[in-house]
Amino acid sequence: MLSHLIRRAFGRSLFSGNPRLRSRRRNGQRRNADLRDRCAVLSQELERRLLLSADPFFTAVRDSELVLRASGTELQLFEAAHPETPVAARPLSAISNGARIDAAEHSVVLTIDSSVPVLPGGIEFDGGSGTSTLAGPSLDTLWTVDGFNRGYLSSPGFVRFQNVENLQGAADNDDVFQVLGNGALSGLLHGGDRGFDTLVVEGMSVDHIGFSASSPDAGTITLDTTVIHYAGLEPIDIRTTNSPDSVELDLGQLDPPDPFDEFGLPIGSNDSPTLTPGSDSGSLTFAGSTFEDVTFSKPIKDLRILLGNGNDQLTIASGISLNADLIVDGQNGQDSVVVNGTLTLNGADLIVQAEDITIFGQVSTRTMTGSPATANSTGPSGNIFLHGEDVEVSPGAALYAQDNRTGITSFSLQSAVQVQGDWESKTYSGLKAADTSGVGSEMVLDVTISNGTATVSVVSAGVGYAAGDTITFVDPGDEEYSKSGKIEDATKTITVTVSKSAGNIWLYASQTGGSSFDVDVRHAEPTLLVNGSTIHGDNVTLLASAATKNVDKSTAQQELEDFLLKDLKIRASLIVSESIAEVGITGTTRITADENVTIQANA
Repeated sequence: MLSHLIRRAFGRSLFSGNPRLRSRRRNGQRRNADLRDRCAVLSQELERRLLLSADPFFTAVRDSELVLRASGTELQLFEAAHPETPVAARPLSAISNGARIDAAEHSVVLTIDSSVPVLPGGIEFDGGSGTSTLAGPSLDTLWTVDGFNRGYLSSPGFVRFQNVENLQGAADNDDVFQVLGNGALSGLLHGGDRGFDTLVVEGMSVDHIGFSASSPDAGTITLDTTVIHYAGLEPIDIRTTNSPDSVELDLGQLDPPDPFDEFGLPIGSNDSPTLTPGSDSGSLTFAGSTFEDVTFSKPIKDLRILLGNGNDQLTIASGISLNADLIVDGQNGQDSVVVNGTLTLNGADLIVQAEDITIFGQVSTRTMTGSPATANSTGPSGNIFLHGEDVEVSPGAALYAQDNRTGITSFSLQSAVQVQGDWESKTYSGLKAADTSGVGSEMVLDVTISNGTATVSVVSAGVGYAAGDTITFVDPGDEEYSKSGKIEDATKTITVTVSKSAGNIWLYASQTGGSSFDVDVRHAEPTLLVNGSTIHGDNVTLLASAATKNVDKSTAQQELEDFLLKDLKIRASLIVSESIAEVGITGTTRITADENVTIQANA
């Protein structure tokens, strides 16, 4: 991945040429790779050596902004405000063991000029105990952060740094910033103005990835406890060595600090993000015009998208396959979520809460290989929960959550275990079924009792059991049962209920209207429309609920005073309420439930 980005990013020598004369291509199009002029540098043994003990060159005595350059035959360091007077200089020919610049306890900004060559022993910058910044040359540069506030520019043989909080790319560059392994910055990683700068995070094993955008080119990345603040970047690529447990994408920081206007109505950034398949099967991309695109490793437990305030529209593109719950929360504002094409959540849940939800494609929470409509299940199915003011399953769309496996492998026992009598807390191995409500036989369980609670695992599934069957097991030490052999005489039993592992589908449209003013016209018109589509799950519920609420006059008066409208009095109110709840099933619609179908409209 990184080598691909490097080839795209650096089309000429890092240390030659005028960057302002080259032709630049934007919108994600990078120049053709030509790394020949850099190979000698990148292949040096110095690449494997960090922060060598270079010869002292300069130690800061105060806070300062410094520039390092090569002028003629000299390496010079000068203050940015006084370029005519070097504060340190040394002939290039006299440098055999590098040059070290030490910020000591001061805050120093060090800029590497594009004239600086690769020197024997390299350049070292120690940011010391102050707050320091390293600014790169006006040449496309590969930055590497491989420790806490530590790393190098281009190669360890060029510029190495440690104790540096902030990194700053030059304007108009196409820089690549890579954060590797245990790399982290306590300050800001800034790509510089304009240009096309990329952040790549890889080589880490993490449980959680967090992405929070605060402006079109700035935000925060969280990798477990490591936090990276960035600005001035274009695409961001986060690839972990493992599949993280969870990923959270949060657009709430794009909203103003005060999320409500003077009338208490939510305000915020109107975002239009899109979730699409990534560049490979192990990644997804979250893109939008109000924040930088981010590609990330797929999680294995849950992916959460938080839209924040404003009137946002999330589009979930076709072709996404995920082994984790997908949870979308529209939060405040009038938000819409659109699902296009195929969305496959393998045995996981889809949970969406937004004002408008539209399913144009095919959603499956089944575990299977092949078509969700006809393939045999190979594992349990997840649930589908859609909650909004208007929910529509469009013509040709489908929701699949069924489990069509046969035999005991399709059943779940753990959620319905009843313990009767005083069982000893221990593990009972190889308990055989003593009785069943159905025709099945020969089931064998291992049962662990702890403080009256049973945990069971199936040793042998037996034969002939079906969903809904109850199966009873008896304590081997139960004397009454041993005497009579009758299940009704047993005093210590465990009963399990066989249930299918299909997912439930719940489509819920609800709205509550209300106002406090003299003439109060309240509208609540939630609509749930299933139009020429297919729905198949365990329990299928279609519910629309509308209500209006009355606001206490004293409360309303206080609200008005809070809005500085004290001259507006509340008098005898005329209330006109209108509540309409609609569940519409049109076209050639097929709804199949293994258990129950519920269709209800409440107004």
